[in-house]
Order: sequence, then C-alpha cells, then structure tokens
Amino acid sequence: TGIVFQDKQSYQVRTVLVSDDYTSYVELELPYLEGHLLAASTSDDQGFVYYLTVLQGDGMPHGTREAVVFKVDETGSEVAREPLDCGQDGLNMVKFGTFGSMDNVASLSYSGGELGLMIGRRMHQGSDGLNHQGAIAVVLDAGSLSIVKNHGQTSGHSFENLLTVSAAGEFVGVDMGDNFPRGVHLHKFSGSSMASRVCYTYKTEHGTSPNSPAGEQYPVYHEISNNGQTFYKWSNDNCNYTELGGLVEVPSGFLVAFAGERSELDNSRSSGLAYDPRNIGVVIVRKDFEKAPHDWENPSYVSDELVTSMLSLIHISEPTRLLSISYAVFCLKKKTHTINCMR
Repeated sequence: TGIVFQDKQSYQVRTVLVSDDYTSYVELELPYLEGHLLAASTSDDQGFVYYLTVLQGDGMPHGTREAVVFKVDETGSEVAREPLDCGQDGLNMVKFGTFGSMDNVASLSYSGGELGLMIGRRMHQGSDGLNHQGAIAVVLDAGSLSIVKNHGQTSGHSFENLLTVSAAGEFVGVDMGDNFPRGVHLHKFSGSSMASRVCYTYKTEHGTSPNSPAGEQYPVYHEISNNGQTFYKWSNDNCNYTELGGLVEVPSGFLVAFAGERSELDNSRSSGLAYDPRNIGVVIVRKDFEKAPHDWENPSYVSDELVTSMLSLIHISEPTRLLSISYAVFCLKKKTHTINCMR
C-alpha cells in the first residue's frame, strides 16, 4: 500500500510505502524531470510503481509539451522511462497545467501487463484558430512503456476523470463532457477496442441572442424564457453542474457515483452562477453497456436498457459551495431494506 505525490515546495516526486500491518512506512524519492508535473500514478501486483509526468506551462498555440512515463521498483530505483509523443499526431498536448494551477486531470491503472491512461489536455491549435480541450484514452505496454493504442477522444471538454479495472481485466473509466457528448461518460477499453456510453446528463445554459458563435440563427426557446430574458435554442455551456464521486464494479454492473443538481434537466435554472444545491447521485450501468441500444444522433440520451438500477438522488439541503470542498457520509438503501454505507 502506498501513495505517490509531488512536494509543493521542491517539486520532488516521492512515494510513501506503508507496511501490510499499517504500523510503519518508508518514504522514498523517485526520479523526475525538472519542471515536470506529476500527472498520475499506479502500481502492479509485483510491486512496481508507474507514474506519468508532464512539462508544466502553457505551450499554446503550437508548443508541444513533454510527457514521460516512469517505472520504478519497491526501492524507488528506476527500471525504465519512456517519453511519449505529444505532437499533433500523438497525444496532441500543448498544455496540461502549471505548478500554480492544475487545469487538467489524468488517471492511470494497471491490468495484465498494460497501463490504461485517461488524460485531459489542451490540444494544438486547430484549423479554426482555437486550442481545444478534451481527454483521450491510451493503452501502454507496462514493460516497454510504449504506446500500444491511442483510442483518441473520450469527451470534450473533459474536466474530470476516474479510471479502474474490471474483474474481466478491462480498463473502465468515466469522465465528464460538456458538449461532445454532454454528460457523465462511461468508457471500457483495452489495447484493441473501446466502447462508451453516457449514463447521466445535465442541464445547459442557452444563448441569449438568436445567433450562435458559429453564425447560425436559432428560434426562441419559449419554454424557459421569462422575467424579461429571452433564450434561444442553441448552447455553448462549459458548466457541468456535476462532480464525479466514484466508480466501482458491483455484481449487477458498474456503479457511478457523483454530485449533481436536483434540477439536472431544468434548462431555465442554468443561467449565471446561481447553482442549485447538489445532491448525491448513483446509477448502475450494465457491464455489457456497449450492447445497449444507442441513439447515435443524440449521444447524451440515456436509455432504460443501459441501466440496471435507476438514478437515485440523495438530497442535501445545503447551497453549493463554490470556493471550498465539502464532504458527506451517506448510505444507500436497497429495496430489501439492507443498508450499504459508503464514505
């Protein structure tokens, strides 16, 4: 048992390994590159530790970032390191974050000789003159640390992600997209294939002028226009009104936990920063979710065939705290009247 972290003053990457009986620990310094941020880490069943570092700073519009994967043993000694191609045809990364502001999130997991990686980043400038943001799913060889498969984009924009491994040995991850698609987005991938489905979606703030940034003209959204404010049927809302909580495999599927607003589909309550109180949400998605019927023209649609347990929202009568972190301990009550407690 252990953790990998980066010292906020020296930026040295370290690991703390805890004994099996939790009575002692050892702290080790790990190899790292000057100016690099620790992005994600994991370990395997043989005691090897893997971690990804990315050159801090902003390379927009065309400055490719450096990214390196390290492998060390239980003593902290380097076994291997491999630079990853972050060019436009590789991981396509010009910004991950800075020491003062982590703009993106990465997750790393080990399974059967491979590493699964989900990472959000700013991309090289596109033909529209913008540096778009999104996350990708990548599989690496745990021996050579080289890229086996870059599955490409998971969601865009993607501001949070979590990654685990299923009992079948597949990488299972979840991230949040604000548009492509819009929702909590569940993924299952390996070195050869990938499947994705939205398992929860949320409201969106609509435009207040008939013309969208793309120059298209849209009609009035009468259903939510009120109090002298007229909305139109287009949106470019980067807010998700949701935070990821956890992802775990259960007998009936994959349980996704999150914090979301009770007015999750009320578009009239998405203007400005006046967010509603957030509630704890849970949904269980069938393990073979790639076989569920899917509306490819509306990727944010969640079908009844996708979920094995319908959405539960546990109400918290407290306004959302925008500038601080709050915690909650809650219980999920099954229909059999037994109680499972989760922290």
